[in-house]
Amino acid sequence: MTEHDERDTTTAVSVVISTPPGLEGIDPQLAHLLQRAQDYYSRGKAQATREAYQTDWQDFTDWCATHHLTPLPAAPATVAIYLTASIERGQKVNTLARRLAAISHAHQAMGYATPTTSEIVRAVLIGIRRTHGKAPRGAGALMTEEIRRIIAALPDTPMGLRDKAFILLGFAGAFRRSELIAMNVEDLHERHEGLVVLLRRSKTDQEGRGRLVGIPFGQHEQTSPVRAYAPG
Repeated sequence: MTEHDERDTTTAVSVVISTPPGLEGIDPQLAHLLQRAQDYYSRGKAQATREAYQTDWQDFTDWCATHHLTPLPAAPATVAIYLTASIERGQKVNTLARRLAAISHAHQAMGYATPTTSEIVRAVLIGIRRTHGKAPRGAGALMTEEIRRIIAALPDTPMGLRDKAFILLGFAGAFRRSELIAMNVEDLHERHEGLVVLLRRSKTDQEGRGRLVGIPFGQHEQTSPVRAYAPG
């Protein structure tokens, strides 16, 4: 690896984390706008995503340094061999896909064509998936009868009534746990037909546009999410 390559690698790591490239030596009057641009750039991806990119990019650059290969811009063959080495040392297939995303992001941020879309890298990843991939095993969904047993076991206390409302709302709206936790009282609006819930942000809505979800009355009063939220 040359001195130029080392500088590029350091800059790429910085870009992946927060710093937009090509904004050095600007007019002092634009300093405030530069700071705001850096803020917006850093918020372009979730904090967890930025931290994962940093870790994944570091793994790739460390591997390249060990084998005297150039990480930026990386040759498609370098990425293909890296994927092979990673799966052979026990990395999970999903981890490799995430690391490819970090490698691609670093290259694009520095103005390089990403090697991750090349035919050799795509073919190697497909081969790895076919050889080492496993069918996803999600947690089984709760059924109506199980929900009824859970509700019946809750105590008739303020905390028990709160938990009942959360469980029935989550079941009726198919909400994620993170969506339920983020709800505020002002996000729930009573209507003649039931409730309208405003989801301000969710896993599938990282930009926070928000969406409205209608919750109708249940057939049975004891398991009605609307009655649980607004009894009487």
